[in-house]
Amino acid sequence: MRRGKGLAGGAGFAALCECLPGGKDHADFVRYIKPIRDTIGFHYDPNAVAWAIEDRAKRSAPFSMTIGEDINSCRFEFADDLLDTVVCRKLWEIPSDKDVHAEADRIADWCFQKSALFFDFGEDFVCHFLREHAA
Repeated sequence: MRRGKGLAGGAGFAALCECLPGGKDHADFVRYIKPIRDTIGFHYDPNAVAWAIEDRAKRSAPFSMTIGEDINSCRFEFADDLLDTVVCRKLWEIPSDKDVHAEADRIADWCFQKSALFFDFGEDFVCHFLREHAA
């Protein structure tokens, strides 16, 4: 299924190549996407979590917990806040004097755009590969 705003074929691939070393988006890719994959996506870095707990202790506030009917409807604000703190303040280095929501939305949108390009590229690549190598 093709998304209306994506770049098809070679244009999508070219845009993704800008995330490679030497590309104009490489520094942002390394800054925004790589640490999520390395630190949050596959395991939790105990140093980052300890830093977030210390940061949270300085901003002490009550938290709520919501128990729902399944895992997707349960929320533990403390854990959510730690994850947000690690991602926004530690990994993405959003300064405490900045509007964290606006800056996180800007960065997340950038990451989403790169992810959409990757999915478009993957779809095109698989179809091309299958056409070229189908027996």
